[in-house]
Amino acid sequence: KKISDYEWEIPKQGDMLVPGRIIASKKLIEEMDEKLRLYFNSYRAYLFNEVLARYLKEKFKDIKEIDYSLGKFAFSEKRFINVRIPLIAFDTELKGDIGNIYNEMLKKEGLEIKNFLIRSYPNLVEKTVYRNALVDVKNLKVKYSKDEIDKDKMQAEVEFFLQKGSYGTLFIKKMFG
Repeated sequence: KKISDYEWEIPKQGDMLVPGRIIASKKLIEEMDEKLRLYFNSYRAYLFNEVLARYLKEKFKDIKEIDYSLGKFAFSEKRFINVRIPLIAFDTELKGDIGNIYNEMLKKEGLEIKNFLIRSYPNLVEKTVYRNALVDVKNLKVKYSKDEIDKDKMQAEVEFFLQKGSYGTLFIKKMFG
């Protein structure tokens, strides 16, 4: 809540004994909100990736794992019936196999579904969005040539299209990992 041009208050909540105060310009507050939103949504994406990896490991034996900075991505070599997995939010209904995995992840992380509703930061409040576990790669084109730096190796120029909400870096990891 804005108190003056340079003073903002974070309402008392949870275990806070007093409200918080921030001294900053409106521009700085907006930049902080945008970074906080990015971190919050990155965490939601991390949970999605972990749930998807656990789901694949529980359902399939032929899982290929590829390391990344926060753990391992899991890929199935077989095509399977697509599953829609929620990108968790305060209104997500956790049910079935995916719900059970999410509940275990939240417990491990020390969270509850209600923690995804942060009233003091309305810009962080997101509703549940579902993403497909499988996405189709369209218009794939790969062109190989000699690597310009390491002359003994080849390099690939890759062009493709993925639906909104999909990660091109994951496809590249799957393709070349």
